[in-house]
Amino acid sequence: MDVDMHGRLESTEWHILTGPPDCTVVIDERAPLEVKLRLL
Repeated sequence: MDVDMHGRLESTEWHILTGPPDCTVVIDERAPLEVKLRLL
């Protein structure tokens, strides 16, 4: 992983979305609500 990409990942706020017992998704908090709902 290059240094620039690493810096962007560290500065990103993440949301952990949980669905059925075996379904967990980590997504950028800035993602639109529609995308978060479609993932679940």
